[in-house]
Parts: sequence; C-alpha cells; structure tokens
Amino acid sequence: ERVLPTAAAKEPVGPGIASILEEYRIGWFCPSSSMHKYQRTDSAWANEYITGPEEHAIDFESASAVMHPAFLRCNLALDEMTCIGPEPNRKDLAPPEKFGDDWSEGLRSGDLEQIEAYFRRVEHLREFLGFLRFRVGGVEHTIDVAPDRFDRGITFEAPRGSLMTCIEYRIFDDLLIGNYMKTTLHGAWEERGADALYPDFTPFVSKYGDNGGAFTEPELEAYFAHYQGTGLLGPGPSLSSMKAYESIRRYL
Repeated sequence: ERVLPTAAAKEPVGPGIASILEEYRIGWFCPSSSMHKYQRTDSAWANEYITGPEEHAIDFESASAVMHPAFLRCNLALDEMTCIGPEPNRKDLAPPEKFGDDWSEGLRSGDLEQIEAYFRRVEHLREFLGFLRFRVGGVEHTIDVAPDRFDRGITFEAPRGSLMTCIEYRIFDDLLIGNYMKTTLHGAWEERGADALYPDFTPFVSKYGDNGGAFTEPELEAYFAHYQGTGLLGPGPSLSSMKAYESIRRYL
C-alpha cells in the first residue's frame, strides 16, 4: 500500500507554524527551503504535494510572531526588508539521464561492499531493523543488519549513479528528499504512518551520521553534549537542533 505524505491532506500549515514559533519564542518567520519544484521526470509526481510559498500564511495567527513572505532581501544595518518577487521556474521536465542516472545500470564490483560499510557503521540500525535491500538495475541485493529482527526491513530502489554518489559523499538525505528513489517498508511499520523513517532511520543515518559524524552510542552522547554545552539546547534553541535532540533523547 502506498504511504501518502502528510501534505496529501492539503491541510493549512499556518496554524502549525504559529504554534512552533510561539513554543520556541521565535519572533518572525520567512518560508525557506520549501518552494521546490521537481524537474526530473521520475520525481515530477511529488509536485502534487508541494506547499507553495503563499500557502504558508493560510490560517496563520499569532500574538507574538510575524510571518514575512518568502524571497526577501534583508538589510540588517538599516532594518529594512524588501520583497524580491522572482518569477516561478517554468523549465520543462528533464529525464534522469540528464543528471547521470540510468535506471537500467546495475551495481559494479565493490559497490555493494561500499554500501554495506556505509550502513553498518550506524549502530542504532541494529536496534530496530532486520535488513536493507537495494534494487539497482532490476537486481536485488540484501544486507543483513540484524538477522534476529527480520520482521522489519526496507527496500530502496534507486539508479546506481545517484545511489553511489550519495554513499561516497555521505549525503544519503539527498536521495531521501529527491523523491525519485522508491522506498518499500516491510513488516511492522504500520503504527508510524507517513513518518515511518523517523526517528530511527533518517536522523541516525543522515543527520547524526553523515552531518555530525556520530555513529556509535558514545559518539552520539558526545555529539549532543556539545549542543548542550554551546547553549543551543537552552532557551530559544534552533528548531533543527531541538528536533534532533528530542529524537535522540528518546533513544538514549
């Protein structure tokens, strides 16, 4: 069964934004990194679920926070903000081959070993995941993560070009948000719904691992101790650090 994204419900995001701003005492907000348009033919399906810049303000109400429009030029010295108002990108869709992806290309010698080494360093995966399966060029390759937990697994179907680029440069999150890799969840995932890969997979692989270099429990403890030591998890923390902290706190 297909797991639809939360955005499929088309519910206004304004109330949720207002709630977050007030909870973390943030005074003003500008939509950012939320105006993507997918330009590959194999990711264009996701354009149905994007939230346009103007949609962020729908039903937004707050006594303490202000929402500004997207695409601003800010002059902090003069305390001035000017709307840029760029024209929407209207480029035609492009085939995946334009970006170096051939869905019929299979793994090469040494690729599977590189993929396996990449995921095995993330200790937390063994706590909840039995296997990872990669379908590349129509051929399946399975990695046993924790054989005694084979009631739960993930199949990723992706073109070799993007897959191995993301493995090599430690940017697996780019595949997860690109919306052309096909992800199949096997086993006991039902209770997680659209957020199935949170908090046990995506943060540990791409945020704490790829971005933070923390793969083991001692490394994770040191990683979050650093956030606490710098005050980022004190009053008025950044949203990204607090979300990361909350998910790791449940784990530890």
